Amino acid sequence: MAINGDNGMAPGANKGIVVKKQPPVNAMDRISSEDLRDFLAVAEEGDFARAAQRLGSHPMLLKESVRELERDIGAPLIIVNPTSVTLTGAGDALVISARALLASQQASRAPRTRLPANGQLRIGVPAAPLPPLIPRILSAFRTLFPRVALNIREASDGAQLHELEAGLLDIGFVHSAHGSATLPWEALTEEALCVILPPRHPLLTLRTVALELLAAEPFILPPAGLADGFVARITQLCAEADFRPRVSHQAHQLSTAAGLVAAGLGVAIVPCDPDTDDHYGALLRPLTVHGRPASATLPLLLARGKGAPGVVLGQFVDTARRLARQPPARE
Repeated sequence: MAINGDNGMAPGANKGIVVKKQPPVNAMDRISSEDLRDFLAVAEEGDFARAAQRLGSHPMLLKESVRELERDIGAPLIIVNPTSVTLTGAGDALVISARALLASQQASRAPRTRLPANGQLRIGVPAAPLPPLIPRILSAFRTLFPRVALNIREASDGAQLHELEAGLLDIGFVHSAHGSATLPWEALTEEALCVILPPRHPLLTLRTVALELLAAEPFILPPAGLADGFVARITQLCAEADFRPRVSHQAHQLSTAAGLVAAGLGVAIVPCDPDTDDHYGALLRPLTVHGRPASATLPLLLARGKGAPGVVLGQFVDTARRLARQPPARE
């Protein structure tokens, strides 16, 4: 049909009619249980040929199912290696949903099951420093459920627990749940801790640094009111190393703390992660306490409100659990 270039309407069309553009279809709504079944078989077998044998299908058909899923989701799900396939972060997260949805379909004998498309989650995260696992969880969940609104609130552990009690948050990432005896919570992981040292510091000659060697150093920490759980953990580790940290400066952001360290004003303790390695690798050293491997760690807990979790919250918790069990992918 020809379109009039002056007003965007066909000649003779009724100008009183307003034509609205249809909203885009949510990609997750188009996923079929058959594609999920094929993808799950490939993920579990780690090989297209073995997955095809298990399903009584052909490898090329399974490859097409996976490609269809990747088109619908808008992200790669697998990496094909010479002898096997491995999952991307989005693929790992989809495995959780695929298992749950296929089990639900089998139980109800429904011909098709859809992933939750809409909803909202109010999520609390530590104000400083942000553990590297949290962005991975948020990214994977956002890829799977692009129409679920994620409202992120930076807050201390104490503030998050209070807001969970009051129903103002649905879920929160905290370092300690001691402030509440009634909220359900679970341990996700223990983040390794590193120290950022000033340039030309004598301890840079070591591959790892025992925390007790920092007893005489001035510390740069975030304010306790902003990061109560993090500061309490650092204080606890220093006590295990038989000293009390002498705080010379407070910094809200990692970049500020790193800048103060570079100026020779103290040392800063941060969660170890690939991004921190890339920026401060020459000045960064893993920490131990009295030489014990994996002794300087920061707990990361997942706390939620008292009510029964809904479908969207349940999927978020499953995604967090899955990613907490796997190491981050390196580029």
